[in-house]
Amino acid sequence: MAGDEWSIVSYVQESGRKPVQEFLEGLDARTQARLIDSIRKLKTLNVNASEPLVRHLEGKVWELREISAGNAYRVL
Repeated sequence: MAGDEWSIVSYVQESGRKPVQEFLEGLDARTQARLIDSIRKLKTLNVNASEPLVRHLEGKVWELREISAGNAYRVL
């Protein structure tokens, strides 16, 4: 199955900023770990991923979802 895994590519702005990475680094340790684990699950599940891990928004836009400490976190 390893050959079927997606790659994780972090968005980088022209200025060099990495907003998703900055967002993750700004979270508490528990929430950060949960979101990173969810990203790893998505990498493995790829197109087989479904709710509650991911949710289709519109067109080609999907969100990765994680609930931690009563808050809902989403990464597009």
